[in-house]
Amino acid sequence: MSTDAGSVRVNIFNQTYSLRAADGDGAHVLRVARLVDERMQAIASGLAVHDVAKVAVLTALNLADELEGLKNFYEAELREVLERARAEEAQESKAAEPETFAPPAPVVEEPPAPEPERQEEQSWFEAIFDSDAPPARTGDERLSSQITSRLRRLRQTAQGNSIIEDEEP
Repeated sequence: MSTDAGSVRVNIFNQTYSLRAADGDGAHVLRVARLVDERMQAIASGLAVHDVAKVAVLTALNLADELEGLKNFYEAELREVLERARAEEAQESKAAEPETFAPPAPVVEEPPAPEPERQEEQSWFEAIFDSDAPPARTGDERLSSQITSRLRRLRQTAQGNSIIEDEEP
């Protein structure tokens, strides 16, 4: 694996590719290529037939599964941290309120007010990366589907992928 004037030559599953990172970080391209090559070699070692397309798809599925697991883990961790912070804020605001002893207010029966329309709570991922996007059309749409559709929109508006194949001179 070598680098020349912004492009990086890498070997992935016995194929040589000349790649370029959009931000010019050749070291990142080398690390990612090494990871993909290692995963493809590991998956191929467990298969009887080394069909490149099958190995590539299985590798992509394994990496996507890992990414989904990490996303779910960190989303749950962040939700837990936010819930603890909200509970601490509530305790602090209760402690800061001055204690006053006023006579109890008379009880007046009023009809219950209509409940305000609930908005679907944004996930941490949406709140950080896509705060100005409209909410999901249905509550049944999975977070991963929402992220995938937003990433597709981002890719369509961007000039290209972050790592692209460099055309040979």
